[in-house]
Amino acid sequence: MPNAQDWLTSLLALWGAVIATAALVWNIARDVFMQRPKIKLSARVMVAFGGGGPLKDGESYLIVTVVNISRRPVKLVSFGLVTWSGHDLLVRTLDTLPVTLSDGDSLDLFGEADGLKTSLESLGRIRYIGVWDSTSKVWKVPRRNTRKVISEIENRKAK
Repeated sequence: MPNAQDWLTSLLALWGAVIATAALVWNIARDVFMQRPKIKLSARVMVAFGGGGPLKDGESYLIVTVVNISRRPVKLVSFGLVTWSGHDLLVRTLDTLPVTLSDGDSLDLFGEADGLKTSLESLGRIRYIGVWDSTSKVWKVPRRNTRKVISEIENRKAK
């Protein structure tokens, strides 16, 4: 008959094995799933006033703000729009792409919104606004934000 000390030793060994297995599974899951690159995007349309440099006074600009919210660096190579008819419109930027964003870095990409008006009249509605990285993954601006930008561009068309 096993004594109480052997029973307690077996229970503690089993408890240690369960805790070690859970820690191993957590570390693997963290490395595989949580260490992926993650980017947060937002877009807006603004009119430049009183500035110098590359921005022209009175012109509309599509500004996409990109924030790397992961711990891994991400290399951005282009940004643009995709229409429902399948056309890709790469926006000519005032910034130099490609650029690598480290963890926590942000970048504002400026594109001429006035030039987009004429392109969109011939090509159709915008499906999404996106940024492409070096692995050809498309990071998209959220739909609600895209709809707001589309309505702002269309309102500027009417003026």
